[in-house]
Amino acid sequence: MSTSVATTYYIKFLDKNGDYIQSRMYQPFFPGETRTLYEINYQYAPFGFNGSSSTRNGDGVEGTLLFPANDLSVSLATEAILQNWLVEVTTVEISIEIGGNFTECAVYSTELWACNGGGQPDLGKVVINLSSPTNAIRGRVPKRVLTTDLVGSVPSTGQISMQ
Repeated sequence: MSTSVATTYYIKFLDKNGDYIQSRMYQPFFPGETRTLYEINYQYAPFGFNGSSSTRNGDGVEGTLLFPANDLSVSLATEAILQNWLVEVTTVEISIEIGGNFTECAVYSTELWACNGGGQPDLGKVVINLSSPTNAIRGRVPKRVLTTDLVGSVPSTGQISMQ
């Protein structure tokens, strides 16, 4: 049998304390289905993810989640932004066999993002802007302080140059 592969995303929202929000776990690849990955159930929700775009001056990493504009997605985005949620995005390879069997066969990456803005429901889409959760000033991630225990040596001056 011949197989093809596809890539999709599984997302889990976390509250500002880092606890998973059980009713906010989604996947966009299997319409009308709930899929299980690592013993966690993900409901279907149509969305797109664009991540890992560095800013021009290198001061942060940005991404977006895109949903079709409807009452549910506007409510989700509003809650995520106003309550300083995080979102965990897992990139998954799907094996597609002739005959329609789909299997999650590999996890490429898992990324943690801070929900820090959004909008555009009048354009037919709802955007949740994402930033690196360690970019605490711009991303407004509460209670996140970089320490030497977390990241190693921390600069002691504001004079940092990238080479």
